[in-house]
Amino acid sequence: MPEQGFNVNDRRISHDQAESADAAPQARAQGQSTPEAGGPPAGGFKMSDSQGIDFTTFVISLAQSALIHMGLGNHPDTGKPEPNPQLARQNIDILGLLEEKTRGNLSEEEGDLLTQMLYTLRMRYVALAREGGSTGSGASHGG
Repeated sequence: MPEQGFNVNDRRISHDQAESADAAPQARAQGQSTPEAGGPPAGGFKMSDSQGIDFTTFVISLAQSALIHMGLGNHPDTGKPEPNPQLARQNIDILGLLEEKTRGNLSEEEGDLLTQMLYTLRMRYVALAREGGSTGSGASHGG
């Protein structure tokens, strides 16, 4: 007896999808691509096959997320600062873990970037903790 397979369809709707739901019929009428048609997502960003992610891009992405979670940048969904110290610290700790686990395996440029990012993020995190009160259980431990 052959095994029966099954499909899982995620029917949850994201913030971007909700906003683009009203624009999708109009975009289709104008011949523009939509996520349902396999086009780029509502935000307009789609990584092409020629664009890969490298270590530098990954580090910068984590650092940017940490800054956003510290309230030093606008949240991509709302367009306004939404501090979340626990997520900021988690991103800083991930970068610290990367520094520890990749020590001796990075180019000089990658190592310098990671070291500088961590220093800057840790200093900003500590400064915000001193200014605004609690950021969780303290600043990220050093490396």
